[in-house]
This record gives sequence, structure tokens and C-alpha cells, in this order.
Amino acid sequence: LTRFDNYSVRFWEDFLSAISSWDPLLANELSSIEFHATLPLFHQFLDIFAGRAHRENQIILAFDDFHLLEDGPVREFIENLIVANIENTTIVRLWGADVQERVTGRPGDVQVARLTDRQLRFTPDEIASYYSEQGIAMSDEQFQRIYDYTQGWAFAVDLFAVYLKQGGQIIGDPVDSILPI
Repeated sequence: LTRFDNYSVRFWEDFLSAISSWDPLLANELSSIEFHATLPLFHQFLDIFAGRAHRENQIILAFDDFHLLEDGPVREFIENLIVANIENTTIVRLWGADVQERVTGRPGDVQVARLTDRQLRFTPDEIASYYSEQGIAMSDEQFQRIYDYTQGWAFAVDLFAVYLKQGGQIIGDPVDSILPI
């Protein structure tokens, strides 16, 4: 999410784009209806989404930077999506560590877990384990350098793994040592 998603139309376009990446037919069907700023429109969305979404695979919808949303209808849509507790669907809301948020009006069967950014990052030992699974051997000092540079963020850790699997080496500062392969 970005501040631009405070505009319902923009949010709806971004949401449909995300859905089209894994189910273009569902995104196309949903595009025929308007953004669901009212409860009756949300139920129309829910009938279509829930009817198709849980047929085969587990779906995880992640709304990152939720704290940037100020638009009531967009926030309400996401809240309603959480409360709907759609079978085989997990909704993840991510927001800044200093922001206190809660799911309003949730029934008892909706599970809510609070994870901090620290819990989402690799530790040096987890980086070593992940790289070992990838067939990448390094010294403890090199794992620590990777950790210090990436702060354990999975995307950055994985980018280094790709680089190393392609024959790259880490000597000194991880970024200074990256040379074209």
C-alpha cells in the first residue's frame, strides 16, 4: 500500500492487479463491479471472491504499510475482508512498529497475531541455515557481514544468495565486493 491507495479507485485498481497475478479470471470478474465502499457492495464482492478464491490453493493477501491508509472506505474494506474469515484465505496487515492498530468488530473465530519487523527478519544463524540449504558455504564472519548489511530482511538475504550461487564472492563489505559475474 502507498498513500495513493487512500483513493478508493486507485486502491481497487491495485487490488485487482494483485489478484490478476494469480487468477486473471477472478480479477476480470471482479473488475465488472465497483469498489465496495458499502456493505451491500462488499457482500457482492464477497460472493464472487469467496466463491472462486478458495477452490484450489491457500491464498495469502498481504497489505503492507497499512498505517499509510487514511481513507475510511479502503480501511473498512480490508477490515471487512479480515472479519469475513474466508475459507482457505489468510489476510496479513503490516504496519510500522510504532503504530497501534487493531481489528475492529472481529468475531471470536478470527485469529489475530501481532508480529514485529524483528520477527520477520533472519538472524545470522537463520541466514547460515538458509544458505546451507541453498548449497552456499561461508564463514561465520561472512554470514555476520551479510546480516549487518541486510539487517536480516529476507529479500536482501535472498538477493545475496542468488549472487553467490552465480559464482559471486563476498570479500570485506558485501556491497563493495559485488562485481559483475
